[in-house]
Amino acid sequence: MDIQRLVEALKLPSLYPDNSKEIRIVETHISYIFFTGTYVYKVKKPVNFGFLDFTTIEKRKFFCRQEVRLNSRLSPDVYLGVEEIKEEDGRISLGGSGETIEYAVKMRELPAEGMLSKLVSEGQATPELMDKIAFKVALFHRETETSGEISEFGNISVIKKNSQENFIQTAPFLGRTIIKDQHDFISAKTRDFIENNKGTFVGRKSEGRIRDCHGDLHLGSICIEGECVQIFDCIEFNDRFRYSDTAADIAFLLMDLEFNNHIDLSTALTKSYIRYSGDTDLPLVLRFYKSYRAFVRGKVTSFLLDEAEVPEEQKTRAVGAAKKYFGLAYSYFMQPTLIIMAGLTGTGKTAVAAMIGEATGSQVVRSDVVRKKLAGIPLDEHKYEGYEKGIYATDFSEKTYAEAHKEASELLKTGRSVIIDASYKSRAERDRAASLARENGTRFFIIECVCDEETVKSRLTKRMEEKEVSDGRWEIYGRQKKEFEEITDNEGRFIRVDTARPKEESIEIILKVLGR
Repeated sequence: MDIQRLVEALKLPSLYPDNSKEIRIVETHISYIFFTGTYVYKVKKPVNFGFLDFTTIEKRKFFCRQEVRLNSRLSPDVYLGVEEIKEEDGRISLGGSGETIEYAVKMRELPAEGMLSKLVSEGQATPELMDKIAFKVALFHRETETSGEISEFGNISVIKKNSQENFIQTAPFLGRTIIKDQHDFISAKTRDFIENNKGTFVGRKSEGRIRDCHGDLHLGSICIEGECVQIFDCIEFNDRFRYSDTAADIAFLLMDLEFNNHIDLSTALTKSYIRYSGDTDLPLVLRFYKSYRAFVRGKVTSFLLDEAEVPEEQKTRAVGAAKKYFGLAYSYFMQPTLIIMAGLTGTGKTAVAAMIGEATGSQVVRSDVVRKKLAGIPLDEHKYEGYEKGIYATDFSEKTYAEAHKEASELLKTGRSVIIDASYKSRAERDRAASLARENGTRFFIIECVCDEETVKSRLTKRMEEKEVSDGRWEIYGRQKKEFEEITDNEGRFIRVDTARPKEESIEIILKVLGR
């Protein structure tokens, strides 16, 4: 059967039994999915990616049935069965007469407004909702199958193999979506964690924590339908991707919440899951599995860059997403750290802070943003004041630093590393930041950005022509230069970078120091 001819036929509303007026189609790399408004029909593509093989109609039939069987464990009223697609005298039909030319998974269409990804992005997800999800996942993990064969996937050798496979498969993307120092750091920390926690992994296997899980549990595979939590779209095409530690399964969802900047929801879900599952040892392996899941997502997203049919715009978005995933994977192994940027206006502090934040998954608190929020000024509106006047007066600057430190402290308490992007031109300001790090029990680094004056002047001139949150300009640079108190080694771990040099050099230097 010609797949494109089949797709064209399945676009016709008259083909479906629910009197649909329009068919919406979603294409993935392995399926065509047809939404009628009442039902969903999923047709598998005749593809072979090594980890899945749908190249024959017999295999597609088998995996359609597997999809229905496995997903019925969590959402039995959503998966309605496998529909035969027939052809007779050149006419294609669903479940009619004639020769069976293809198979489709038939589902009940779930409400788009109930998708967890949508609820989270719109701020409608709550800790109470996380509690309901945790209960359902914990119950599933307690009841889903385990066996001698499945338990073998909890062996140290398998965990090592799965992890090592990630680092081998991401090597082609070094310098594209992942920095070599990131890759080396995560690889080394992963290897060390497995080696140093063999007893924990063996214990989890003996406790029956290795089970036939969901395998792809993220925000997009959960829908809230009234009072019901519907969990769907588990992995059916490769048992190896489902057979895992239950910690690895829940870690995917927790990581996805954190990727979307909802640590509060992740924390609530973690606490509820531990309570319902009784898995009090979960925290011992959770950071490891969250890093593993983030790295896998970074890897899979990177694969899009080498697919010829993917539009360039989508590839550009994929680069950004992959970098964020790899940064998050890094952050789970990074010891909590407070980094402060220091330097004169125009020396590139904000750009370097953003690059470090991306590479390490650290949260950036930008003083320019804090200042304008406190003053009630739109972030893209320039507010040119005299030196140390108005919102740049000494008392308002002290208020800005205090608020930035407060924001940083709240983030540090969640276990995140934080970068405060400010000038920190006085020793007293830097000392207060060092005290903040000590209070929160984190490492402390100062990164000073320096640059030749010609480059600074060019940057500041360009900045004045743009809608940018910073109000720095050349005359401010001159006044700051006179007042900047030199940073000394006894203030803390200190890195100076010349931002006129290639940014890759700066990041390489910084990551090497941070990774020690």
